[in-house]
Amino acid sequence: MELLDNYLPEKHLVDLQNKILGPHFPWYFNQYTLSPGGNYFSEDKNSYQFTHSLFTANRGPTGEWFNLVVPILQKLVGSNLIINVKANLNPRDTTNSILGNFHTDVTYQNAKTAIFYCNTNNGYTEFDDGTVVQSVANRLVVFDANQLHVGYSCTDEKTRVLININYIVTDA
Repeated sequence: MELLDNYLPEKHLVDLQNKILGPHFPWYFNQYTLSPGGNYFSEDKNSYQFTHSLFTANRGPTGEWFNLVVPILQKLVGSNLIINVKANLNPRDTTNSILGNFHTDVTYQNAKTAIFYCNTNNGYTEFDDGTVVQSVANRLVVFDANQLHVGYSCTDEKTRVLININYIVTDA
């Protein structure tokens, strides 16, 4: 696992935050915190989130908002193969509750998962080995995609917003 603080230059971070945390970014309601049909998803009626798919393997960039994450991807992915990029917004919860179950995002060989935290709050990501990564703006955590992890909502801000990136390391 690799933890990188102050990942983006201030200029790129402020631009991303102004747009993704602003009033015009399109968020889409998901009644699950993970996609149904996979091995892991929450059927908890209190577990939901808003998402925006920015890139999918079968479609590529899904629209103009993809440009927001280009500075992250240029630094992170390089010549590796992007699988998907998705923004997640979890509304404040008064109980700091778990968002779904421990899961992996993808099952590709040589795959990595990266989480970029867009805002600072008391939500966090927990890994099956007990490691906890706090949601701190401009923090990136990279880990093997086969490592189980789960998110927790925040109680101190209106939202917990992050960008989830899955990619295959092609030079492994």
